[in-house]
Amino acid sequence: PGRYGHTATMSVSGNAALKFQSYTRAGYYDDSSVIISVTNNATLTSASYFTLGHHNSGTNLFTQDGGTVTIASDFNIGVASSSTARYEISAGTLTVSGSLVPGRGETQPGHGVFTQRGGTVNANHFLTIGHAVAGTYGAYIMEGGTLNIPNQRMIIGENSSCEGLFEISGGTATAAKGIYVSSGGGSIGTLRVCGNGRLTTSDIVANGGTATVEFDGGTVAARSANASFVKNVTNVVFGANAVTLDTAGYDLGVTNCVLRATPGARAITLAGGGTLDFSNTTLDFTEPLTGGFVVAQVAENDAATFANAPVLAAGIRGYTIKLSDDAKTVKVACRGLTIIVR
Repeated sequence: PGRYGHTATMSVSGNAALKFQSYTRAGYYDDSSVIISVTNNATLTSASYFTLGHHNSGTNLFTQDGGTVTIASDFNIGVASSSTARYEISAGTLTVSGSLVPGRGETQPGHGVFTQRGGTVNANHFLTIGHAVAGTYGAYIMEGGTLNIPNQRMIIGENSSCEGLFEISGGTATAAKGIYVSSGGGSIGTLRVCGNGRLTTSDIVANGGTATVEFDGGTVAARSANASFVKNVTNVVFGANAVTLDTAGYDLGVTNCVLRATPGARAITLAGGGTLDFSNTTLDFTEPLTGGFVVAQVAENDAATFANAPVLAAGIRGYTIKLSDDAKTVKVACRGLTIIVR
């Protein structure tokens, strides 16, 4: 539908059932455009991969307000030639047997945005947000509903200077095998947990490239004990709202990360009865934290008289205090953790 400069509009509603027997390209080449909607109890099935917006400069939009959409292979959203495509789901179920890929390069960059306001999304292989070819951009914006990734990782920005964003402000997402925030040379990945979103994962890892993890509310929950639950992320930023870390009774660790805070930020509230340990990690705060583990604001001329270690949240293990070499900052060491108070 929608090929070589043509425009196609398709509505599947009521109890209707539409099945594509082979691979499907919707919005294909030149300035073609396609608008697809699935509502009520309707079903749309593709027996192979499905591409929304492929090598074109038109408008590519797929909305799902109910019903069932099933893709038997990969689902690519916004592929090559700076194509721009959007998928928006507010109700119903989307099941992708292959990889779900918003923003996919193919010799040239593509741009894809997936917005989930409700419903259930099952990504049964990888969820890869921004994949292959420099300039490719992908985003997954989750405001409600349920997202399941049971068999592979979520990858945010993969290879060759691709950029990806996953933001969860509502609903529940589970990445059973973990999350790569950037993966491969030059990739750029951003994970943002905020609002009332709940993200359950095995780990959050920077696997090459440039990674940013932003916490401004919401809940992150662990699936198992992991001494490197958050690893290699050199820009972990805390916002004004404390993020809840649900340890689910497990012992967790933060390794080789740099944690930062915005003015007036609140950090981590621990729940679930487990512990949080830091190893080879730096907290670099220029502003005091007002909740979670609290770091006191210390002026340069007060550093030498700073006698009491900051209050750390329950479950964060023992610490010692020492002055920095320049005597202008105070460093609080906690099993490899260094808190820098400027």
